[in-house]
Amino acid sequence: MNTVTPIVRKHSKSRKRGLTLIELVVVVAVLAILAGFIVPRLGFIRNLAGDAGNATTVSDAIQQSVLYNTAEGHYPTGEDTLLNSSGAALDASLNSGLKGVLTLGTVGGPLGLKSLTGQFGTSTVTLWNQSDQATTTPNLDDTTSVVLTTGTPIAIVNSANTNGQQVYRAAYESSELTVDSTGTLGTPNDGTYLIALGFGTNSQIVDRSALQAPVLFDKLPSEYTRPVFLLKVYGDASVNAQVPPGSSAATSIALSFDGTTVAGNLTKYAVDQNR
Repeated sequence: MNTVTPIVRKHSKSRKRGLTLIELVVVVAVLAILAGFIVPRLGFIRNLAGDAGNATTVSDAIQQSVLYNTAEGHYPTGEDTLLNSSGAALDASLNSGLKGVLTLGTVGGPLGLKSLTGQFGTSTVTLWNQSDQATTTPNLDDTTSVVLTTGTPIAIVNSANTNGQQVYRAAYESSELTVDSTGTLGTPNDGTYLIALGFGTNSQIVDRSALQAPVLFDKLPSEYTRPVFLLKVYGDASVNAQVPPGSSAATSIALSFDGTTVAGNLTKYAVDQNR
């Protein structure tokens, strides 16, 4: 009779071993190197996402403005002038890029005033100056109102500025702009000009085609961060014989807080009729 010899397995106890000091130092060094690559990119990704959001916000704000114009037959009044509380200069909280695009001008003569009042659908246009709030809350609208009259200071797109010239190219056809000796497109040859207005909380558009005034992502929270709308205005120097006195026109070009046309080259909307 065969006997079966049982097999006895020897179980060796496995000993758990932790990281040595050298291994721990290597792991920490690798993590530090990875963090050095990743952390700087997080800020870039955040800014990139903010810029994309700004483009969407400005595009939506333009559509809301156009929708208001379609429904009411004119553009909303109560916008921000982008000037300080005295109306004597551009507001201090504006981004330096936007300040370069804009310059201080005036409502040009009776025809310019008629052109503006026609676009706003009222004989009295009330806008709002800003407090210089560069260190507090620049998006808080000031209580200083201003009624537009002939000669009233207003923010105008600066055609002598490189970025300002790009704005005019976005708002006008090339054939509508003068050309200097270097071939650079300059001011409109029909005597019109672009004024800039901020989409503030006092705007008539709030609670109508827009629930609230939009705020843009800003890398410097102390700056004014609302979209800036541009209106084409006929001045007394206008030479376009096809445009009778008192008519108006507007363009659906808007600027981001830093003066860039993030929603540039959109379809232009114009109104050319006596009001």
